[in-house]
Amino acid sequence: MGIQFSPAPEAYARTLVEVPEEPDLSPLVGAMTDLMRRCIVTNPPHLFDRMTLIIGAAGMDPEIAKMFRQYGSFAYHIPHELIDKISTTLGLPA
Repeated sequence: MGIQFSPAPEAYARTLVEVPEEPDLSPLVGAMTDLMRRCIVTNPPHLFDRMTLIIGAAGMDPEIAKMFRQYGSFAYHIPHELIDKISTTLGLPA
């Protein structure tokens, strides 16, 4: 087993980039790939969609979890209206 040491980074900057539509994600990933290859961005990006953020919030907010209770099976489809309502409540991007 080996351990690789490297100097601490000078600084980290947390950045949030929102794309309005899913097809807009592809150019963003391409740009991030280029920046990472040139070592301009050195920490790996994390990509999340609205449902990921909502499910994370549902684990901490019992009211949001309660809204999803009836859809707790693969046999049910979560309505887009409910996703939009919760997104607005949480202040998530459209």
